[in-house]
Amino acid sequence: MKFYRFFKLNLVPYIIIGFLIPNFDLVFAPIIKFFSNSNEPLNNFQNKATHSITFIFFIYLFFQIISEIKKNQKNQEIGIGLSFGIFLHIFIDSFLWDSVYLFWPLKLQLNFWNIKNLSMFHSNIFLSSVFFFFRVLAWIIIELTLKKNDIEHPGFIPIIIRWKRIEFYLFLTFLLLSILQFSYLNLLFYLFYAPSLIFSIFTIYIMRDIFK
Repeated sequence: MKFYRFFKLNLVPYIIIGFLIPNFDLVFAPIIKFFSNSNEPLNNFQNKATHSITFIFFIYLFFQIISEIKKNQKNQEIGIGLSFGIFLHIFIDSFLWDSVYLFWPLKLQLNFWNIKNLSMFHSNIFLSSVFFFFRVLAWIIIELTLKKNDIEHPGFIPIIIRWKRIEFYLFLTFLLLSILQFSYLNLLFYLFYAPSLIFSIFTIYIMRDIFK
């Protein structure tokens, strides 16, 4: 399949959703910490199951099976888009982080740069930038929406505009807390990151017709 066919098949929203899905490992971390005695729950999830070829294969196979059962090629295309987005995420993380468990559950780590863990300060700055990414994503959706004469959910636009504003305020807040080296920054990040991630995926799916 040639790259341009991803756009012809309207897979762009599913590629973006697939790109976001692997970071659900960060959503599970505070939940596991609440129900377990683990001091570092993030280490048990980050860059492992959702950042592996196993996960890509499972997602792709799942939608292929659904496509066969329902006799609907659209499900097959969704699986391709999600799988490609997950692959892009894993590829980028292989450069950004000290290790990615590409072949999970095998304990084989992938690291193109062989870098070490970032300092706490730089790590917190990076976490803060995530909210700026969500803000840019909201801006892109708004800009694409304005270029459409007819969309399926026009009433959702004011919500996206407020979401964009909230994400920018979160970015500034976490940037300031990072500079001040706030002690509970990671805990706050988990609390605000989870709804931001879930709302981003929900918004892209709801507004998927703007990518056509």
